[in-house]
This record gives sequence, C-alpha cells and structure tokens, in this order.
Amino acid sequence: AAIDKLISDFEKGITHCEGLLKGLNNNDPTAMMEFAATSAELTDIGRRLEASTAAMTPAQQNRFKRLLAKADNLAAKLKK
Repeated sequence: AAIDKLISDFEKGITHCEGLLKGLNNNDPTAMMEFAATSAELTDIGRRLEASTAAMTPAQQNRFKRLLAKADNLAAKLKK
C-alpha cells in the first residue's frame, strides 16, 4: 500500500509538471518556481521507489517503469 501511494504521488507530480510546461515555455516565474519544487519532490519519490523495486509486485514495477519513461519524455521536452 505504501508503494502504491508513492507511485500515485509520482504520477501526480509528473502530470502536474506536464501541466506547467506551457508556463515554463512562456517564462512564467510562478510556473518555474512550482516546477522546481515539484521536480525536487519527484526526485525524492523516484529515489525512494528505486530503492523499493525489490519489494514491488510485477504490476507495480511495470507502472513505475512506464512513469519513468513518461518523466524522461517530459525532461526531453524541457531541453527543447
């Protein structure tokens, strides 16, 4: 249950960051601050999840891998 909550929090954070992309592209300072805070939180959650992969069910591992790919895609969009 704790792992499921972490994965859900990770997913919510990624979705939130995706929503901030337009503001980032327009140099919106509020979006930039919010993105920085959410990114730091995502990094922390991601590290905790990576440390817990051995305890994850196959379904949880697949969901986490899918979210990592989504996060990588988001990072690639930021570099443009």
